[in-house]
Amino acid sequence: MTIKLDEDYPFPATADQLIDTLDQTYPHRCMGKDEDLIAHQRYSAVRELIDQLIVARAEYYEEQFDDKTNESG
Repeated sequence: MTIKLDEDYPFPATADQLIDTLDQTYPHRCMGKDEDLIAHQRYSAVRELIDQLIVARAEYYEEQFDDKTNESG
């Protein structure tokens, strides 16, 4: 599965947009009936990376929120 970039589908401008685009492009799924095991393992590795990016983003925003609430007292 590849993403075709053109004027209708520009490259994501921010990391948030890139993570969201990857999340939509590579959804969670089970192995297909006729899918090769190696191909599915590769897909799963991509999906695991996307999940890790989502967690890292959430942790980053949580830290930013905590920093702002600590500053306000």
